[in-house]
This record gives sequence, C-alpha cells and structure tokens, in this order.
Amino acid sequence: MKTPTTKVSVRVHTTTMRIYGTMHLLPQGDVSGILNNNRLFFPMTDCQIFKKGLRHPPLPEDAQFDAEFLAVPKDKVLWLDLGDTNKIFAPGVELRTLYLLFPGYVLKGDFLILPSVRTSDFLVRAVVERPFQYFFNVELYLPRQGKPLQEAAVVERLTAITVNLNNVAGVFNVKDDLNEFPDF
Repeated sequence: MKTPTTKVSVRVHTTTMRIYGTMHLLPQGDVSGILNNNRLFFPMTDCQIFKKGLRHPPLPEDAQFDAEFLAVPKDKVLWLDLGDTNKIFAPGVELRTLYLLFPGYVLKGDFLILPSVRTSDFLVRAVVERPFQYFFNVELYLPRQGKPLQEAAVVERLTAITVNLNNVAGVFNVKDDLNEFPDF
C-alpha cells in the first residue's frame, strides 16, 4: 500500500543547476529528515531545470529542460527554499546569526543553536550528524569587489531554507566592533 504524502513546492540550488519542482513529504516528516537520511539521492517530481544562478524567478533563457521525475544527488545540493515554513522551534534553543559563504554570494541567517553550545561545536556536530540544517530569516547578498560586506545590497529575503553545511565555502559572523573576536 502506498503511503500518503504531502506535496511541497521547492527550489533547489545545486553546484551545477537550479531545480524548481515538487518534493513529497511523509506525514509528520520534514525536509531535513529526508535529506539527512543515508540515501545518496532524493526524489523530486514535475521539475524545471535551469542554469546555475541566483535570479528568482529565473529568466526564460536560463531554462534547460523539464523532467517528470528527477533523482537529485544530495552531495551536490547547496540549499533548498521551501517557501514559508511553520517549523516549531525546540524549547531552549536560540536563533544565532551567521553568514554562509558561497562562490559569488553570501547568505546571512539564523541557525537554531542551544545557548550553551559554541558555534564551532554546532558546526562540527552538524557536518558529521546532520549536514542539512534549517536556516531562518535569510538574506542573500552579492558582495561587490573591494567593498565591505556591510555595504552589499540584499538581493533576496527568504523565510527559511535548508542548507547543506558540507557545501558551504565558509561560515563566519560579523561583529559591529571590529576589535571583538568571533565566538569560534
């Protein structure tokens, strides 16, 4: 007997392309649960595949092809946008603002981290145990060469995404006081 699923529209950014399509979640399931299991791929349906890029919505000339079914390799995923999420925060966690560095852009947002846990400890454990993490209140920046990040304009705002910490180029925080050291 087939298990009923909930269809969720998703935008997936990979190392090679952008995918707009549908994921099928189990009842009471979540995206990070699917992505953090031991399978190498995750399934999507009704997919539109576009050239790698950040423009949303994509330009028509960026369209490459459509696929009724697509098995996406998890190790190629950078991040996924599921639109608004009603994720309930676990008790005792706090939102901690960090920046994720990717080639050509930066994502600023909030991870759910226990107050007693150092950022570096969270990252080490996440990469080993659950590399796909929720990232809230996200702002996408395109830094300009020779200009500080604080002067970059926000290109897009996202309520919540799921990010693959195995594929970020770096994680950092920015302090207002440049003499302060980050909590790594």
